Amino acid sequence: MKSKKAKVLIYLSFCLFAFNSCRLRGKRGMGKGKKTFNP
Repeated sequence: MKSKKAKVLIYLSFCLFAFNSCRLRGKRGMGKGKKTFNP
């Protein structure tokens, strides 16, 4: 049970981080975001 809960928490935090970074890149500009996303 404990390990499963930890995995879910890590997964949720990762999703939040990815979502926030995507939003920040979108504000700067799609072209710039794509370049930083695929170096």
